[in-house]
Amino acid sequence: MKRMKPERFEAALALIAEHGSITAPDLADLMEIGRTSMNYYVKTLHEEKRIYVSAWRGFGRLGSPVRIWSIGEGPDVPMPIEGAPIVFREKMSEAERWEKIMDARDKALRDRLAQQIRPWRDPMLFMTAGRAA
Repeated sequence: MKRMKPERFEAALALIAEHGSITAPDLADLMEIGRTSMNYYVKTLHEEKRIYVSAWRGFGRLGSPVRIWSIGEGPDVPMPIEGAPIVFREKMSEAERWEKIMDARDKALRDRLAQQIRPWRDPMLFMTAGRAA
C-alpha cells in the first residue's frame, strides 16, 4: 500500500474549500504533485464522504467527462450521457471502444500530417534559360 502524507489530505480539502469546487487535475497542479497521486487522495476523500461530485466538465482526451469536486456529503451528480462522444454513449465491448479511440487518434494524426505536406516543385522544370518568364 502507498504511504500517503496526511497533511496532503488536509491541504487538498483546504484548496477545495478555498476554490468552492475544483477538478482533480487542477488540484494536482495547485499542490504541485502528480495526477496519479492526486487521484488517490481524491478517491480516498470521496470514500470517506468528505467530498462529493458536484458537477461534470467537458470531455477529456479519451472521451470521459471530468469530475468537479466540492466539500461535503452531498449526493454525487450523475455522469452526463447527452452530448457525450459516441464512444461513451453506446454500450460496446472494451476492444470496440479502444478501436474507435485509436481510429479517431490516427485520423487526427493523418489530418495534422496532411496539413504539413507542401508540394515539391522541381526548379529545372521552371527554368527559363536566363530569359524573363
